[in-house]
Amino acid sequence: MVQSMPWIAGVLALTTGCRAIDDVAEELLQTPVGRCVLVLPESRAAEPEIVAHAGRLRASGLDVSTVTFRVGDPVEIRHLDVARGLGAFSPMGRSPAAALIVATDDELPFPRWKLGETGRTVDSDWPLLLGPEIVASGALPRGRWFDVFEDDVPWIIGRVPFAKPARIGAALAEASATRSRRGLLGAERHLVWFDSSWVLEDACDALEDEQWETVLYGEDWPRDEALSEETEPAFLNRWADDAPSLVVVNAHGSAMFDLSIGEHLIGPRLLDLYGHREGRTSVGPVSPAVLVAASCQAGAPWTETFQRLFDEGWVRAVIAPTESTEPTPLAAAIDVQVDFAALVGSGVPLGLAVRGAVRRYVAQAHGSVAHFVFDSTEVAMAVNALSVHVFGDPLARATTPGADR
Repeated sequence: MVQSMPWIAGVLALTTGCRAIDDVAEELLQTPVGRCVLVLPESRAAEPEIVAHAGRLRASGLDVSTVTFRVGDPVEIRHLDVARGLGAFSPMGRSPAAALIVATDDELPFPRWKLGETGRTVDSDWPLLLGPEIVASGALPRGRWFDVFEDDVPWIIGRVPFAKPARIGAALAEASATRSRRGLLGAERHLVWFDSSWVLEDACDALEDEQWETVLYGEDWPRDEALSEETEPAFLNRWADDAPSLVVVNAHGSAMFDLSIGEHLIGPRLLDLYGHREGRTSVGPVSPAVLVAASCQAGAPWTETFQRLFDEGWVRAVIAPTESTEPTPLAAAIDVQVDFAALVGSGVPLGLAVRGAVRRYVAQAHGSVAHFVFDSTEVAMAVNALSVHVFGDPLARATTPGADR
């Protein structure tokens, strides 16, 4: 547990204000998902990993349906076929439905949506849930940017962005029933001293309220362990040794050449260093984690590092944005990072956790001074909200609700 310096806690309290995330978690834990719609290429529907996962979903009491598309069709037709197929299974009543896309970015490219006349775009699967008319236009007019998070669109969505059966199997594998409540967090400075560590200290507190044991690696105080300036991959070493169920990172990210999250947290050089230590083959912890990465472009499944995280057993799901995001408005951007950790740590299904956290972010951001003063704020909000995805099963959980450590 991180020991706060009193003045840091005071500054953070002025920034974040009152929180009611426990109430949101309780509501989401009582929200039954009634159906899962599998979205995949026609050729994948009979693969053993898909058949096995559909069987597990049915055994848990869910209705399972399938929407397929032909990879050889033009991209626009594939997107329309998916939108029409999902529309046929629109949930009714209180129970939301889950859409699980099992397709690479080549097989079903992330639709690139124009945000009105702003000149900005966002790569996102979310608007596929709004129907074929929106999909055919390729644009989200101002006023509809957040429709997919409203009550009348009761969906959650996730994507397993792989074609290789082994990777699909790793992402859809049934989690161990005996997973411990261990959390590993890593913070690297964004702009000024303490900025990331403050946020993840709050995330540690939220997790500890749910009986998690946490360790925070930080470039700055507050922290439990210092991030090394040396070549040793200390964060990955601890990840491998502790096998946490949840890993949360807050650092600069980039997918320009390959995915890197911070200088000392996750990246190709660090994975190679870990793998070459003592001459061993790079293999991750004994059980994979859910990774929550509040880092620009951390949702880059086409990169080698993203794929290695699954291949080498580090992760079974990733919550991350496809775009470069902005800490705007500041208080809401801080809170949503803590909310992701708090909701996932409460045992809320990952898709519901993302939907719940984003809804709170949008509501809080709409009430901010920045939203009223700067027109660009709403554009940044739309990119932030629509770019966050679950890469993995949106019905998976990091822990069993109410489980002890």
